[in-house]
Amino acid sequence: MLVRNLFCIVLSHYIFSVRGGWHQLEETVNFLLLCSEQRKLASHKLLRHIFEDLIASLVEVASEESILLSQPCRDNTLYLLKLLDEMLICESGDKLPFPAGGLYTVFPSDSQESESQKDISVAIGEILNSEGIHQLPRYG
Repeated sequence: MLVRNLFCIVLSHYIFSVRGGWHQLEETVNFLLLCSEQRKLASHKLLRHIFEDLIASLVEVASEESILLSQPCRDNTLYLLKLLDEMLICESGDKLPFPAGGLYTVFPSDSQESESQKDISVAIGEILNSEGIHQLPRYG
């Protein structure tokens, strides 16, 4: 809890008042994801809680002041929302009609997914690939 609060306080400062503070947010997310991959800590849950705290802090401050009108805060908040969007898509990928893990996802043989869902997923993947969407980075 203390680590979570510390991350939230520091990142809130970067989001609210530092021009380019999204760089520190991105570095923190990458660090936590790396720690998660190395099984050093349950950083995926920690990252989700940090995002929740940051959004709550933004909502609280924005309701009292017009801080979102300031340039550094607006840019940094937009980047935070992009990261949050990527996290939500990644977490809900199994509930989407096509896989969020990537357009080249291979379906396991024991998958409960129907053939029509697989066909839809493949068709959507082909459409998105032809548009060059596969080059967008995704969280996870």
